[in-house]
Amino acid sequence: RARFDLIKANDWNTYQITVRNGMATLAINGTVAWERAIGNGLSGAGHLGIQCENKPFEIAQLWITPLP
Repeated sequence: RARFDLIKANDWNTYQITVRNGMATLAINGTVAWERAIGNGLSGAGHLGIQCENKPFEIAQLWITPLP
């Protein structure tokens, strides 16, 4: 379910997505919004998609960091 309670309206928000050992976790402004098992089949190169429905959005900074 959507976690609009974690989003600061009319302000910058921080989203951290971590994928490790078959689990994906999303934190919004430092609070975990969800955690899901995705399987261990993710490795190597892939695609990153960013989606925001029905509202314009801006990205100020984007970091992609390989985990050890």
